[in-house]
Amino acid sequence: MGIDENNSDRESASSTGSYPVAPLPPHERTWRHPSEVGLTQRIVAENPYSLAEVGRGVVGISVLLGMCLVIGLVILSRPSSGETDTATVVRLTSADLAYARIDANRDAESPMAVRVGDSDVLVTTQLAVGDEQRIDALMADGGKASLEVAYVDPVSSIAVLVSGSDTARPGTALPSRAVDLGQEVIVLSETPLRLRVDSINGHVATLASNSPFDPAAVAEGAPVVDQVGQLVGICTHIGERLAIVMTGTISEVLADLFAND
Repeated sequence: MGIDENNSDRESASSTGSYPVAPLPPHERTWRHPSEVGLTQRIVAENPYSLAEVGRGVVGISVLLGMCLVIGLVILSRPSSGETDTATVVRLTSADLAYARIDANRDAESPMAVRVGDSDVLVTTQLAVGDEQRIDALMADGGKASLEVAYVDPVSSIAVLVSGSDTARPGTALPSRAVDLGQEVIVLSETPLRLRVDSINGHVATLASNSPFDPAAVAEGAPVVDQVGQLVGICTHIGERLAIVMTGTISEVLADLFAND
């Protein structure tokens, strides 16, 4: 009986609203009890470095990403070496290097000669000109020229050719560049050939390749450039091997020839 009366009283009190309304959750209130504010301040006080650590982490990640971006741009913009595409080197070199095809009646590839700067002087090898005193040549720009064999150096076997009667010192000399043992170079013959420097003996450097090739198919006097397209010499045949007569030797021959001009 007592239990029923108590239940009846609760239902009566609830229905009449005598119990207080439950407080709003903290996230729905615009005010805070002092005890709640104190709790928040205590949490912050107990973790004084949390915000600073987060800030430092964000800054560190930003710096790291920036460094990665800069390194990537440097790698992309840096000239490559060793694995440079031969066709790219030939294309870039052809814009700055003037050469000629020597008209010769021979079974092998027609010899070549390299123009010295913007002058009327060209250089090739003694094997390229043979015993000829005057030879016809087809220039790289399609023009034809009659070249006089002005001088053949008996030591280096460099032949100096001139067009016309102007044999004055060339306005621009060939750059003197040496090659290193094991360095890769490109011979700009009819079919460009990538080779490596196998040995260096005085003014010449012999060439070799890991792949078989026919040295007779390489033009005598063909320009030889390094991996970035800089002229390092001209090609010559020594027996059944290919070699480079380096630009330093060629420059010395030209200096001696035009010493009195």
